Amino acid sequence: MSSSELRPAALPASAPEPPGPIRHVIVVSIDGLMPESYRQPDAHRLEIPTLRRLVAEGASSSGALSVFPSVTYPSHTSMASGVIPGRHGIVSNRDLDLERYETAPSVRGMHGYDPARPEMKASLILYGSSIEHGDLPSARLIDIAPTVASWLGLELAGVDGKPLEVVAGR
Repeated sequence: MSSSELRPAALPASAPEPPGPIRHVIVVSIDGLMPESYRQPDAHRLEIPTLRRLVAEGASSSGALSVFPSVTYPSHTSMASGVIPGRHGIVSNRDLDLERYETAPSVRGMHGYDPARPEMKASLILYGSSIEHGDLPSARLIDIAPTVASWLGLELAGVDGKPLEVVAGR
């Protein structure tokens, strides 16, 4: 037998198998990170190789809409719950005893979204093997929870946010 007869035959080229169901999701929040930091890093002299790669290969927002007030506790609670601070009740980074205030209903009810407020811009980058590359111009922080839930095959009832259409083939 010659050496060429001992070589295995070439396998036929086949399309790669689609990714399996999403089983794990990691959400990273970086307080104070403005979209310009990762959308125009050279203009700000930022050496951020990981963020550059995530933006280049994933989907990112040129300015997702944060909640009002745009501070950590209300924002993170909205990201995790899919509802605005006026509904979940976390309106500050400090304990707020709404019973002490005569205006408690209006204090709670006034919190939500105000697109006219530039300080409400937030960062949003989604990355993964099945995430389509592109811009997410109308993303909101309250869209994160329903998006992650849809990836995991879960349904969230009563949320203000909606799943973002960023997964290829869905």
